[in-house]
Amino acid sequence: MLTTDSAKYAVRALANMAAREDLLRPVSAAEIAANEDLPQYYLAKVMQDLVRARILKSTRGRGGGFVLAASPEATKVIKVLRAVEDMEAFEHDCILGLSTCSDTAPCPMHDMWGPVRADLLETLRSMTVADLADEMMRKKAELGNAK
Repeated sequence: MLTTDSAKYAVRALANMAAREDLLRPVSAAEIAANEDLPQYYLAKVMQDLVRARILKSTRGRGGGFVLAASPEATKVIKVLRAVEDMEAFEHDCILGLSTCSDTAPCPMHDMWGPVRADLLETLRSMTVADLADEMMRKKAELGNAK
């Protein structure tokens, strides 16, 4: 989770889209890829996954592209990650991959990992695409490379 290119590209693309002044203007995968320095064809595949998850809407043809299906404030980061990642294992399975890990039969990392996973999941459930866009804009401004 957030270690695959798909997750990174999805988050960066949506933050880029949410930071735009005109949220209703369709934007192409090529434009986002150029702005974020991402591989265009891989990003286009990721964006189709986001369309299937109803996070984005797409239109074909001249002037077509992608728009957010809901406001950036209403789109949770966890939904974005679930659209491009298998979050089931992260959310429920043993971090070491053991089938018998539980509170009564814990793996060596169970007691440490449980609270960390819970905190991270709570953050992802509460953080929105708007939060990401705001934070990315702030960080890019600090570094002097705002696009």
